[in-house]
Amino acid sequence: MLAFLWKGCGGKSSASSVKVGIRWDLRSGQLQGPYLQDGTSHETHNAVHALRLPIGSVWVADAGYYSLKELRQFSQQGIFFVIRPHGNLAVSTLSGQRLPLAAYLHQQTGNVIDLSIRLGSIPALWLPARLLALPVSPEVAEQRRAHLREKARKKGHVPSAQALALAGWNLIVTNIATSQLEAQEVLLLYRARWQVELLFKLWKSHGYVDQWTSTDPTHILCEFYAKLLAMLVQHWILLESCWDDPHRSWMLSADLLRDQVPLLLQGLRGRLPLDQVLALIHEALATNATIPARTTRPSTSHQLLDGVYWGLT
Repeated sequence: MLAFLWKGCGGKSSASSVKVGIRWDLRSGQLQGPYLQDGTSHETHNAVHALRLPIGSVWVADAGYYSLKELRQFSQQGIFFVIRPHGNLAVSTLSGQRLPLAAYLHQQTGNVIDLSIRLGSIPALWLPARLLALPVSPEVAEQRRAHLREKARKKGHVPSAQALALAGWNLIVTNIATSQLEAQEVLLLYRARWQVELLFKLWKSHGYVDQWTSTDPTHILCEFYAKLLAMLVQHWILLESCWDDPHRSWMLSADLLRDQVPLLLQGLRGRLPLDQVLALIHEALATNATIPARTTRPSTSHQLLDGVYWGLT
């Protein structure tokens, strides 16, 4: 219904869909975005990528944002990256020899393979990096291969042998030197990327940003924007109230904040001093919604602070 703004795939898929791009600083909690784009456009075309990152920062992203050109620019600007690559990546050894990655990994032993490489197929544009590889279970590998085959079938071709073989591995590339971070520490950083997924889950499950009650395009658009704005207000309040405690659950805190919405509205409407309203909300959220320390599958915050790597999933 909103195809005049955001294009979808059409056909059996939605005629209109939108992708939401954000950048979240996991140290300060600052959120850049959301920036909206056509659902058919690639994630790397989102406006958030036009925003410069501070020198020395670490950019963590999934395979959807993998762009060798952008990674090369990051390295030139003094910015670090930790990202999952595509399954068809071209890899060479530091001596310049093309590396048959799937065959090479098949011969390796150990839980984590840490390899110094050059990314890219053109020698003049090679990018020095580290490749971390972790084997996945046979069940996970087969699920990935089935997904690759189905995706390729819809496009009228078959997946490459390398892509199918590499489906048995979790691959991470980074330009952080081994002298700065060990392999397990890099994997911990990558695991923190899931906080962005949890944020989107929060927006959907609490803000219902992907649902609406009307069939009128104008009403849908107003409702969509209103919900996004509400999620930004929620983010700001949770940031002010909870960010100092790394073990605070934003999901549980959002539940508590929902109970305070009538009070917040009084402040936003000017019926009560807003600073006093925010102070009362802060008190209500101050001592609740803490994530307990778990002996199995500890939270990302506990893993980062304790330096104990548990896994990528």
